[in-house]
Amino acid sequence: AGTLRTCLWILFSLCFIVAGSEAKLGRALVRKVPAMPEQLHPLRLQWVAYAAIGIGVVGYLYQFASAGSFANWAAGSRGGTDWKNVSAFVAQLADLLPFGIVLLLFEAEMHVRTLAKRVFTWTLGSGMWLWLFYLGTRSRTIAFALAMLAAYYVPRRRNPPLALLAACGLVLLVSVEFLGQYRGRFTDLSFNIEGQDLPSIAENVLPMWLGGRADSQRIATSPGAEFNCVMGVVEVVPNIVPYDGGHALLEFLTRPIPRALWPEKRYPHYESFTNVMNAAGIPGTPIETD
Repeated sequence: AGTLRTCLWILFSLCFIVAGSEAKLGRALVRKVPAMPEQLHPLRLQWVAYAAIGIGVVGYLYQFASAGSFANWAAGSRGGTDWKNVSAFVAQLADLLPFGIVLLLFEAEMHVRTLAKRVFTWTLGSGMWLWLFYLGTRSRTIAFALAMLAAYYVPRRRNPPLALLAACGLVLLVSVEFLGQYRGRFTDLSFNIEGQDLPSIAENVLPMWLGGRADSQRIATSPGAEFNCVMGVVEVVPNIVPYDGGHALLEFLTRPIPRALWPEKRYPHYESFTNVMNAAGIPGTPIETD
């Protein structure tokens, strides 16, 4: 019954997507949306960018204050925000900081600016990317890098060269792997890897075709192995591990929602499977597949 209800709710949600894209009402409403101006007003664009940056800074200051001081906040891996005692909606205002910087990058490239202005803007953008990297946020690190590429090439109405895209993809691939393994060390505005052997770090984070060791990579299961293992356990011992009624399928609806709009965002897939896998000692155990 639970699975049926979940599927029905998913179908109900999809009806709105179909209605918006296929129904006459959806097409009529789209035509009423004001068109983007052919030329964005540079001064107004800067005002919006600086306003977003200011609000983002306020959001970060609020997070710092929740820990007592910036030093206390920075002492914790990924930031010491006291999420239990803060307003998540206010704390999430910090996300407007990278948004404002991206707007500044677009404004600097869309209009004729002095070299000093462009250098300042791109230095600010590079610093923002490093800050997101320090915070260990993989999705935002990737998204901001793509936004920087877009800020440079979209105003020129050009596509990035394939070689540049390949290089950026490789850098992001290695960066994401590095964050996955070492971001727990990032405290006090330092990556704290000075005592680590750099060749060993390279072997841990580089793909195998670039010299990485297969046995040092993060353990990965074959597609579907996690789901099949858990469902196998549920089927064999239904009196001990109850079926979740299709709760895990809600992940398809919750995952795309930005955390800025849903600060207490849930992960149904994680909630359904993690307890079962922890009880069986499956996490961290390689699953050999042919």
